[in-house]
Amino acid sequence: MSSSPVQPPSDFAEFPRSALEGSLARRFRERAVRFPDAIAVKSGRDSLTYSQLDLASDALARDLIEKDGRDPLPIGTWMAPGCELVTAALAILKAGKIWVPIDPAYPQARAEWMLRDSGARLRLDSVDLGSARASDAIDLGGPDAIAYILYTSGSTGEPRGVFQNHRNVLHSIRAHANALKISPSDRLTLLASCSHLAGVTAIFRALLCGARVLPYDLKKDGVAGLAEWIEREGVTLYQSVPLVFRHLVETLRPARRLQGVRLVHLGGETVLRRDVESFRRHFSENAVLLNNLGSTEVFTYRQLFITRGTPLPDETVPVGDAVEEKDVTLRDEDGRRVPAGAAGEIWVSSPYLAPGYWNRPDWTAEKFLSDPERPGWRIFKTGDLGRILPDGRLAHLGRKDSQVKIRGHRLELDEVARALLRHPAIEDQAVLAAGSGEHDRVLLAFVVLKTGGALTAAALRSFLGERLPDFMVPSVLEFLESLPRTPNGKVDRQALLARPRRSESRDVLSGAFRDAPLDDREEKVLGAFREILGPQGGPQVGPLDEFLEIGGDSLSASRIVALLNETFSVRLPLSFLFEHSTARRVSNALEAQPRSAASANPTSAGTRDEGPLSLSQQRLWLLHQLDPASSVYHLAKAARIHGPLDRRALENALAEVRRRHAILRTIFPSRDGQPYQKVLEPGPPLTFVEFESSESAHDDRVDSWMRDHFAAPFDLALGPLFRAAILSAGPEDHVLLLTMHHLVADGWSMSVLWRELSLL
Repeated sequence: MSSSPVQPPSDFAEFPRSALEGSLARRFRERAVRFPDAIAVKSGRDSLTYSQLDLASDALARDLIEKDGRDPLPIGTWMAPGCELVTAALAILKAGKIWVPIDPAYPQARAEWMLRDSGARLRLDSVDLGSARASDAIDLGGPDAIAYILYTSGSTGEPRGVFQNHRNVLHSIRAHANALKISPSDRLTLLASCSHLAGVTAIFRALLCGARVLPYDLKKDGVAGLAEWIEREGVTLYQSVPLVFRHLVETLRPARRLQGVRLVHLGGETVLRRDVESFRRHFSENAVLLNNLGSTEVFTYRQLFITRGTPLPDETVPVGDAVEEKDVTLRDEDGRRVPAGAAGEIWVSSPYLAPGYWNRPDWTAEKFLSDPERPGWRIFKTGDLGRILPDGRLAHLGRKDSQVKIRGHRLELDEVARALLRHPAIEDQAVLAAGSGEHDRVLLAFVVLKTGGALTAAALRSFLGERLPDFMVPSVLEFLESLPRTPNGKVDRQALLARPRRSESRDVLSGAFRDAPLDDREEKVLGAFREILGPQGGPQVGPLDEFLEIGGDSLSASRIVALLNETFSVRLPLSFLFEHSTARRVSNALEAQPRSAASANPTSAGTRDEGPLSLSQQRLWLLHQLDPASSVYHLAKAARIHGPLDRRALENALAEVRRRHAILRTIFPSRDGQPYQKVLEPGPPLTFVEFESSESAHDDRVDSWMRDHFAAPFDLALGPLFRAAILSAGPEDHVLLLTMHHLVADGWSMSVLWRELSLL
């Protein structure tokens, strides 16, 4: 445990250990008696001195006792940080109650869930600060009483209520107060939501040291005015997540320094070397940067103070040195200590851990253990991964659940994330794994560029390829304006996973000319791309999309090449796909192959064009044999046509589509029990059905006929597997219906076919 390099202000006094046997309210009362006229909280034009805050919270505490009795029950607050919220928090504690802070930005349903889960019978949405008066009914309580419940996101998707007693909170505040040398002359920012640990501790770090807490509403006032506010309010201790800090320094002129800030405290996310460089550029020579690692269950358990002379060899900043009475060990999956230098799950042992999760003894038993080596100490399994560096500092490697296995390789998503952040044009990122099985799983990277930054997916892929092994380079790279976030400020990974995949390298073409295959050979090549890359690229994969940009990798490349070899009776090397990289270029390259290796024009082969089924076709063929009458694999598209119909033009357009796409003329007979595909000459003409226009219910009859037409079984061996019909209810009222079996089409090809018809 290293000593703090922070220089103490002249009025600094040690936070005594004896205070741990009191309560938060008792320690505040002592500060209020000592500094009655000092401003305790200032929010905009509103402010309260310590004396005023003490009296106002006393009055509210008495009201709470009258309404809710003296039992230690939870009470919720649903208000933004400010004078009223700070008063309410102190009043709840003075009444012997349990504070449940709820961010007013939370949806109503989430707020109500938190109230129900905590058992709170009261919720404070506002406070009357005009009724301040002393009360003799106040019992300032003791160290073992529960102070608050904070709800954190759980891996199960259900928030977990972490509750803490007064002693644990006081221990954390004392450690920070003494390390940061917090004094009555200090002014501390409150930028975080009070539904999170950073917001709660910001309040009590100030109030328990006689300092001033300064709430600032980022959502309302924005980052643009933050620097002016810092200077105007005389902020000395700044605290935020790294992302807010980056936005702050972006608003500063190159030579501008926030000279009054003596300490910058960053936490909650990975701190980068460029953050330190920004700190050194825009803050005073004597200022200190604090990077720490903690959790709601443990508070801070590692911290690193950074001065101008602190060496930082890596792009990411380690979380640093030991904290008083917080012992860190790294464990493997069996709970054994890992060898020196190895990565492991971070376990924290301390006598000051959270008692557990509110109303969830099962979760508590899963995450908290008794420390067999030290009586009175307990262990918390953080779920974070770390590695002890040669200098004894802890490197945070991300969440344990961010470790995934792809194509037989185990990797850390955070390692990929750190590589992305090394690029100077990247502001923010998120790396996820998509897919249920190891071999179907792919890496997705979502990237936010800095203002004015320019970067292509190909350039970024090359950058990563120089720093990461092939299996760690994301298969899909997508550039976003910003990352979606949950109500508590974390990246919304579910929202990212739900986004449709799209390529970043598509040419600027339009309509069918951009998306449609040029001929049957290109369609077959594109079919191979889509069959293998379907889960990532889906139906949006087009003939101009770059293989690597739509989820391709060495494994999928080998599968596509195998399909191409099978389809075109060639023997292509794996390098062929990487050399040509799009379906169109692959198709053109196949045309240059010897005629015996690849048919130059399969559409002219007529009834002699036969071949085996692909793997996906075999699967669909077998499913059809199980229930030939089922329409589950039928696809249909219909459109109403208003106005005169040129039947000959429509027939010619459909004939041309059939001529272009041999797959629409393909049937699937069998020989010796084994199916094969066979391409026929152009099929039957368009079916015309007419209804009497005088029939008032002709729409119902049309719908009924369409349902029957769609449900009519396909004969895979005889065909056709593509049906077209026009229903006329009058000279200017028609419906065009196209129906196909999934063996010859899917939703994407249906849309392309529809666009081709409109052009023809």
